[in-house]
Amino acid sequence: MSKFEIAISTLLIGFVLGQAVDFIKYRWSIYRKKKAISDEIQDISKDFKTKAKRIEKILNETNNVEVCGTMTPSAISSVIFKHHYADVAPFFTREQRAELTIIYQCVDNFNEELSKGGRNSLASSNNSMLSLYSQCLMGVSTIEYYLVHKGRKCIADNKNEMEKNWGRIQALADKYHI
Repeated sequence: MSKFEIAISTLLIGFVLGQAVDFIKYRWSIYRKKKAISDEIQDISKDFKTKAKRIEKILNETNNVEVCGTMTPSAISSVIFKHHYADVAPFFTREQRAELTIIYQCVDNFNEELSKGGRNSLASSNNSMLSLYSQCLMGVSTIEYYLVHKGRKCIADNKNEMEKNWGRIQALADKYHI
């Protein structure tokens, strides 16, 4: 091989290696962002479960005049989704994107009701708490369904799960005459 051939081959090998490293870094960043969204979803599920229990306790205290000072639920964070979802959305399937949208709509609806819900009378407070509770149940169910089925199935298509949630919401409403 001549010096020219060696130089060209070295240049070509360097270029290919550089492109390979860039591609690996790109795929790794996509993987990490998808993993971060998945971890955030699991955190949101835990938050929803905790907040649903707290809402039940608040309704029990306010409707039975046993006020013990239970703190009202706080907003649920979705920082990772807001910052990274646009970067990785094309790498989720259509079904996964639909389920993720439902999950984060539950989060947005919960946060909106929490900030704007009128709680200046017992009836309005009960209605607001019931709305928050229903968002928690739907969020938890959607997340669990998403994790079990890896986003391939939509919870809205599962009538049994939806009826179970509606039944729990109705039972809470009937218990406190909401």
